Amino acid sequence: TTTTDLTYTPLPNGRCRIANASIAAEGTRNLVVTLIGSYASQGGTGSSAGDGSSNCGIPANVAALAVSARVVPALAAGVSGVFKVYEYGSTASEGNTIRFAGSLAAGSDMIVKSCQPSCAYEIAVYSTQATSYVLDVIGYFMQPAPIELECVSTANGVTSVAAGATANMTAPACSA
Repeated sequence: TTTTDLTYTPLPNGRCRIANASIAAEGTRNLVVTLIGSYASQGGTGSSAGDGSSNCGIPANVAALAVSARVVPALAAGVSGVFKVYEYGSTASEGNTIRFAGSLAAGSDMIVKSCQPSCAYEIAVYSTQATSYVLDVIGYFMQPAPIELECVSTANGVTSVAAGATANMTAPACSA
């Protein structure tokens, strides 16, 4: 099926930094992952080469993304918050959660469903408190691609039969 029979592909250059930015308390930000010329508008640098000029080999309409997320809050001691990464178009409550406190960094690797097909954005982030965040895509999941069947001729046979007569012929063996 297109939702459960997915194939995972790691990125060819290891990881792709799609975002490195800050978000306000109770803030939401929508992020583009595919079909983008540069991640610079999201604070991303792209592939490990760091030029931000390509989509790092992530094709359009991926079903889900393998994401490494880190947050560095700017909070006073004892203050805590929640950072969510989720599918664009859904609610933050459905997202993957990173809990953070004080000025301690926190992170998690997660699988995030991607909005498809051809959405304006693929994922979104939300935070209950002001924080800085970094998102790296490390791979993606795609729907199965249908494969055309191939026909192989194994042999041909010709038998002449006179009018009113009968004949038998054995079919050639199939190679597979």
